[in-house]
Amino acid sequence: MKFNILLLLFTFIISIIIVNPEDVINIKSEYIYLDPGHGGFDGGAVSNNLIEKEIVLDISFLVKDYLEKYGYNVLMTRYKDTSLADTKKSDIYKRVDLLNSNNTLLYISIHANSYPSSDVHGAQVFYKGINNKLLSDTLQSYLKYVDNNKRFAKEINNKYLLDNVTNTGCIIEIGFLSSSIDSVNLKDINYLYKLAKYISIGLIDYLSIKGE
Repeated sequence: MKFNILLLLFTFIISIIIVNPEDVINIKSEYIYLDPGHGGFDGGAVSNNLIEKEIVLDISFLVKDYLEKYGYNVLMTRYKDTSLADTKKSDIYKRVDLLNSNNTLLYISIHANSYPSSDVHGAQVFYKGINNKLLSDTLQSYLKYVDNNKRFAKEINNKYLLDNVTNTGCIIEIGFLSSSIDSVNLKDINYLYKLAKYISIGLIDYLSIKGE
């Protein structure tokens, strides 16, 4: 009797320890790709002493840290203030190639907006195609917790990156550098942490819905 109990216990422990090697390989090889927009010679939007290429890189690192704490593998298209190529056209081609990598679980391209009116503010998600709608809607639903954001995820066309990346993903405009509200918030490190946290929670929620 004792032998049978010990045998059952041993079998149970072994069943927990032993996993399919293919599952381990898949878990380790799939990653979330973060794409901080612009970089190097391409500063992106500039307003209120904020430079897009700098603020989106800061946010990307914060999102990366949050996701890695939850066990996700994260890559970034750039890790410093540099472009991926010598021209804007070559740079975007390179980003598309990276985001189309076979092992990409999903991607987020992070940008900041600008507008002639300082009254326009708020983060917004842009996407293309029905396959990217759930991700975009989920992310946008969490952005409302950052600053009572009332915007909706929006489908757009004629964005080279969205038009040509086949993996699941979207663009997040984290706010308007030209905004009297957003420009103050984006200079506040506590706000940046909050923004990164809810972007990360949105990604994790989407992945849980998809069973990842």
